[in-house]
Amino acid sequence: MSVNRKSWFRLRLRTILLLLVGVLVAWSGYSYWSDYQTHAARKAREMLAPSVGAVCTVTLDGDKRVSGKFVELNDDWIVLKFAEGKEQLWIPRDRILLMRESE
Repeated sequence: MSVNRKSWFRLRLRTILLLLVGVLVAWSGYSYWSDYQTHAARKAREMLAPSVGAVCTVTLDGDKRVSGKFVELNDDWIVLKFAEGKEQLWIPRDRILLMRESE
């Protein structure tokens, strides 16, 4: 009577490789999804922004208001240009309470 012994090392190596492939696929999916969410949030912010050159009033924390022409918007800053000159004001987004397009 012979006992047929299988090599457990082969099964373990295959399992480790499958787990490694699974981790790589999950990591790739997470990376894709997080990039997609960041891009979608940026696109939504840009769609809500006023058009370039529109006169805007920005209300800052501390009840201070600043008016000027809208220049650009990014993840951290909003840039306004004053009507009297070429001076630009860079306002951090985390200090802004309200931004309204003037009519």
